[in-house]
Amino acid sequence: MRTVPFNRSETDLLFFVSASLNDRTPMFANERAAQIALDSLQFFRRTKEIALYGYVIMPDHIHLIVKPLAPLTLSKFMRRFKTFIAHSLDRGSI
Repeated sequence: MRTVPFNRSETDLLFFVSASLNDRTPMFANERAAQIALDSLQFFRRTKEIALYGYVIMPDHIHLIVKPLAPLTLSKFMRRFKTFIAHSLDRGSI
C-alpha cells in the first residue's frame, strides 16, 4: 500500500481498494453474504464514516472506491468492515 504524502491526510484522498477472500472461495456468490457486505457498506456510508463512490461485489473479491472520513482511517475501516462480515457469516477471517 502506498503511503500518504506528508502534506496530505488520509481523509483528503480517495482510495481504490481490492480485497480478496483468504482462500479465494466464491463466498459472495451466496446472495446472503453479498447482501451482508452491501448492508455493511451502506451502514458506514449512512453513519458518515466513509464516502462511498463506487463498489463491485464479485464472487471472491470486492472493489471499492472509498474516502475514509475523520477520524476513521482506511485500515480501521477495512478491519471493521471485514470483521463485521466474518462475524455475520460465522466465519474466521476473510
